[in-house]
Amino acid sequence: MFASLIPHFLSVHRRRGRIGSIPLCLVGAAMVSSCIDRSNPFDPVNVGPKRAESIREEQGPDLAALLAPAAAFTRDLAGFTGLFRADSAHDAAIIEANAGVRVRNETTAAVNVQIAAYNDGKPPVDSLRKKSLYPLPDTLKAFGPYDGFQAKRTGLQSVSAQVSGFMSTVNGRYLSFAVYPPAMRDSILAPLVRDSLGFVRLQIRMDSANLAVRDSNAAVRVYAQARAAENAMVKAYNDSIGFLISTQARPPIVRSDSLQAKTFLAKPGDSLVLGPGTFQVELQFTNSGTPDSPIVVRGYPGRSTIIRPTVKNGVTTNNAMILSKQNYIRFEDLVFRGGTQGTAKVQGQSTNISFRRCLFDSSAGPGLEAFDSDLELTDCEIRANGGVGVKLGGGTYPGWRMRFTNVLIVRNKGVGLECTSQYLEMKNCTLADNGSHGIQIISPLQTISIANSILSGNLGFGIDRQATNINQDLFVVSESDLFGNASGNWNLPAMDSAKAEKLIKANLVVNPDFNDAAAFDYGPKPGSILDAYERQSPTLTIGFRKPAP
Repeated sequence: MFASLIPHFLSVHRRRGRIGSIPLCLVGAAMVSSCIDRSNPFDPVNVGPKRAESIREEQGPDLAALLAPAAAFTRDLAGFTGLFRADSAHDAAIIEANAGVRVRNETTAAVNVQIAAYNDGKPPVDSLRKKSLYPLPDTLKAFGPYDGFQAKRTGLQSVSAQVSGFMSTVNGRYLSFAVYPPAMRDSILAPLVRDSLGFVRLQIRMDSANLAVRDSNAAVRVYAQARAAENAMVKAYNDSIGFLISTQARPPIVRSDSLQAKTFLAKPGDSLVLGPGTFQVELQFTNSGTPDSPIVVRGYPGRSTIIRPTVKNGVTTNNAMILSKQNYIRFEDLVFRGGTQGTAKVQGQSTNISFRRCLFDSSAGPGLEAFDSDLELTDCEIRANGGVGVKLGGGTYPGWRMRFTNVLIVRNKGVGLECTSQYLEMKNCTLADNGSHGIQIISPLQTISIANSILSGNLGFGIDRQATNINQDLFVVSESDLFGNASGNWNLPAMDSAKAEKLIKANLVVNPDFNDAAAFDYGPKPGSILDAYERQSPTLTIGFRKPAP
């Protein structure tokens, strides 16, 4: 009966245009179950846990790829947290140490009062006591910014968004059921959410800690500035006591004519101690010192002893001092100032002439000249002269050596240092803001060695070497900073290109970022690139530093 109705059923539906929508498998009950359309998402077979699990298995590799960075972010967060804890421990130690500094300073203040009272009692000169300096507290270290912190935090947020978006997209394809139900989504995203919150909380802790660091450091700086001012007074006091001890209560030289006479008659082992004030002289020495008994000329502490050329008929003479064929004479704590050609000159095969903590300034010509001689400068400054800062020259006798250690040569109108044919050894020197080259080397016949020095801001080249190919291996510059010189940092014409390239690579090109050049404070600022570079080694210092009190 059912079979006999099929032709009629088909003819009716053909006329109505719906034959294509009727499954032909309706012929016979045995065939009905085999022709159900299983692609229908609403088919019971396509709905439910088994189908969701099947889809998750299919999408598993893609989801796993998106989740792969999660473990790395967990490690990154642990690393940043470790840095924060280390900085916290570091600052806690500083806070404890600073408390100890304050206690020691209270003790130091009480002891210094006792020392002043003792010295005022006018004991024997050799029993005078010096006051103690006050230690300064340290500032706290900031928390971060840790390298890569923000990038890792942003990366984690991006991965979280990608994973969440991926699961939402898959769920959207199957509207009748959830491939990733809410509980499962939360479980999959839980590590990412946890670490995201961890980054947020660590940022809040860092911000809070840095506010405390800022407030603490402000207070520390105020306290340290007050102690530094006290230390300046202590240093001046100690200098005066040291001066009294060195003179053994003998009156210092205070008149120009007395100084003139005493230098003319000085013998080996003599120490000429000068009081504060200005001496207008034309110093000459008829005798020399010896290796064991040099002649010493010492000024009053604090650069308050000034040596100037004499004035005759209203005209300033050329030099305040000329040494010729003298040996083993040492000058300490003196200011050589003025002069129409220069203030101090060493010439005529003089040997073992040394200057310590001396200043050469305001000459119309070179600040200091040395020819055919042996010269040593330590902790000295040559600045604001009208010509070359230092002019060195002469023959090639191997015993004539120019040694400069911790010397500042700045703001001279000409070349900072001009060297002709001399053996030159420089270490921890700064040559900056001069009107021409920092260093000009003419006829490099002997060894030139420059180490741990700064040549910056000069209007010529940092280093200008004469165009010659002689003695190239005897020209050595190491771990120095050449930066911002107007004509260029290096001028090495005629030098072998490979050697020149190697030489340049052995040195730095970073902004020295001086503390206060206007006040002749040419040390690099704390926190500058150069300061950070120095801190890589406990013994490294680049450029000039003012001598410690």
